[in-house]
Amino acid sequence: MINALYARVQKAPNYANFDPIQWFIDEQVEDAKSAKLVVERLKMAGDSPSAILILDRELGGAIRRGRRQRG
Repeated sequence: MINALYARVQKAPNYANFDPIQWFIDEQVEDAKSAKLVVERLKMAGDSPSAILILDRELGGAIRRGRRQRG
């Protein structure tokens, strides 16, 4: 879907929209990487309640840090 969006923007050369679209694509790629990392860590945690609790705390801290950075 992201590739199709990028291809569509390039076919219709509306250069004023290119930077916001590029930003959006970059954000989507970063979010996909983050989600993949979370899934991998959940698989590693398995059924261990303590591992899941640690991961939950780490993710909660990352979310709070992200909110502070964005304003």
